[in-house]
Amino acid sequence: MDAKSFIKYWFMIVSGWIIMIAVVNYVIDPFGVFHSPWFTKSKSFNERVVKIDYLKEHKDRFNGYMFGSSTLGTTDPKYLDQEVDGGHFYNLTCSSSNLYDFKILLDYLVKEHYPIKHLWLQIDLTSIREFGKHANHAQKHHYLVTGQSVWQFYLEYLTIFPFEAMKAKIDLAIHDGNATVFDVNQSGMWFVHYKDQQRADDLDGYIARESSFHTNARRTRGKEKNFSRIIDTYHDIVDTCQKEGIDLKVVLPAYNHLRTDGFKIDDLLTFLASLASYHDVWYFATYNAVTNEDSNYYEINHYTSKVAQMMVAKVFGDSQSVQVPEDFGLHLDSKNLKKQLSTIKENMLFSDKKKRTIRAK
Repeated sequence: MDAKSFIKYWFMIVSGWIIMIAVVNYVIDPFGVFHSPWFTKSKSFNERVVKIDYLKEHKDRFNGYMFGSSTLGTTDPKYLDQEVDGGHFYNLTCSSSNLYDFKILLDYLVKEHYPIKHLWLQIDLTSIREFGKHANHAQKHHYLVTGQSVWQFYLEYLTIFPFEAMKAKIDLAIHDGNATVFDVNQSGMWFVHYKDQQRADDLDGYIARESSFHTNARRTRGKEKNFSRIIDTYHDIVDTCQKEGIDLKVVLPAYNHLRTDGFKIDDLLTFLASLASYHDVWYFATYNAVTNEDSNYYEINHYTSKVAQMMVAKVFGDSQSVQVPEDFGLHLDSKNLKKQLSTIKENMLFSDKKKRTIRAK
């Protein structure tokens, strides 16, 4: 075989492999960005892309948005619709979101003239240290949000070969009992119906089997070198809302007590002070009647819709529709900040002492 023929066959083989990889990526569509009809369930579903694809065609349906990580995913936007006169909310929850994600999403909505009047901004305690882009293709933002060229964006998803994500998606197509369901075209929420069924059948057994409810955490999570950038970004979000006339509600969610156990007390108080001194916030991660009860959670990272409904009711002072424990949720602003931080510190120290006593027995 002469050199010319070798190059020809080599080019054909390489081109064939590239085409085959592109076809496999398109058909299996592990991240959902191509909206493939063949495999509809995924553990690597990219909400950042799929939800923007939906919203760009239906942005006139909504005037309120909910930003948050997967922790927000169980919050039904109808809870907010009921509290806000004329409100029509969409849950734009995106897995592992931090303030970087919230800023570029808000900037996109404003730039593209979405009719946004209300923003429910739910900031995880992990935002005390987590900030920036995500390398994972399941968490890459839409090209419309980042300004990336459309061909570059889709070419990237056609030429990668995420074997584990593909394998997981095929497994779900065969054994779909344990799939998370994403309601992109209505609420934006996610559902774990199989866990709901397990909890309904035997709640005590579910709690006993869920390993995250049987762990002990050390207070190791705190501020890192990017802390000032995190707070600056938060200020930018608040300033944008004020400039655009967007009614902003800032909420720190009801972490399970075992998850809150992992945060340094003084650093967490500094984080809260930095947020609440610039814009009032609602803090639900104290040790209270809701967060101390494991039955309110799927695992320590995600609470049930019942908890989400109580959070919304507390923020809007709705004591008629929903029963909310008195010790659930604290409102922090520049006027009461010192007092509320003292309350939170006492609450955390008391919980630590109580848990040490229990372990010592």
